[in-house]
Amino acid sequence: MKNHYIVINKKDYTRTYYQLFYMMNNKNIIRNKYITFSIDVKTTNLVYGTTNPWVGFELYVQGNTPQWLGIGGQRIKAGTSDGFVRYVHTAKVNDMDITGLSLQTLVRDCTGTVELVRWQIEIGSKASDWTPAPEDVDSNINDVKNSLNSFQNTVNTTFKDGIIEEAEAKAIAQHLKTLD
Repeated sequence: MKNHYIVINKKDYTRTYYQLFYMMNNKNIIRNKYITFSIDVKTTNLVYGTTNPWVGFELYVQGNTPQWLGIGGQRIKAGTSDGFVRYVHTAKVNDMDITGLSLQTLVRDCTGTVELVRWQIEIGSKASDWTPAPEDVDSNINDVKNSLNSFQNTVNTTFKDGIIEEAEAKAIAQHLKTLD
């Protein structure tokens, strides 16, 4: 999930569910350990229903005593938030053979807009500051490199004949805007 960002916007959330990943390898790394969930959430006109409201994300730990751990239910405040609000929750995984893990988000029995960004799950009882995944940083660096290369090509082509035409000036301005 590049950029770790999901916006959910519906008039009536009867049930919106996304399974973000399912993991089979190295799953017992969290066995009998504390894990901490953190996420930044922005809400606009979030109103919970009365049947079974739920907004958030969870790690479904499969085994002989399955667990649903995470930030959800009505922990996310109803209403409209002033920007993004950081939510943190710590839970202990059961001491069991873990047969599967899946990260999922669910929105149910509510209305409004919910933006979920900067997801993080860590082993331990304290949340650290959010940091992007290394592959996201590499992707951003490559995007900047590509923009710079494109800008260099435009500059080389533009100044080749010594005359800057209006379309070329606009292209340069657009590249500068992109690099900002």
